[in-house]
Amino acid sequence: MEYAPFKTMSYDQIGALSKPAKCAGTLLSCYESFLNHGDIMKRLLFIVLLFQASMTSADLSDCKDLYIGKVVTKMGVGLERFTLVENSQDVVGSQWIYFTGWAKEDVQFAATAIYSAKMAKKMVTVTTTASSGCDISSTQVLLYISLQSGQ
Repeated sequence: MEYAPFKTMSYDQIGALSKPAKCAGTLLSCYESFLNHGDIMKRLLFIVLLFQASMTSADLSDCKDLYIGKVVTKMGVGLERFTLVENSQDVVGSQWIYFTGWAKEDVQFAATAIYSAKMAKKMVTVTTTASSGCDISSTQVLLYISLQSGQ
């Protein structure tokens, strides 16, 4: 018998055991196998859970343990702005964070940290010019960014 990470037994309409249904280990192949052998309510539940997991929004209230989202770099300016997200797969997160008032050399140092965190999917902690130090639900200017050592 060959190795397959996921195997299920399926039954025909009268309850007799039929051949094993194989799942090759990818989400798509498991889903296809599931569609062939599951009932309609299970299918709907699976689809709802799949969409719910992909549409989670970020909780950006404390400015800690966040990931770099979108990054905008312009010719002649360099790194202009970026956003933060709660999960590295999220597409929606904070409002834009700018570098207004920063020296060009300081922006270059920050850009190195931001691009490193983005590429390595490392978490960051930031402080902004907001009175609370962390209001990234509106456009802000960055004061401080720190890469987290672990994940």
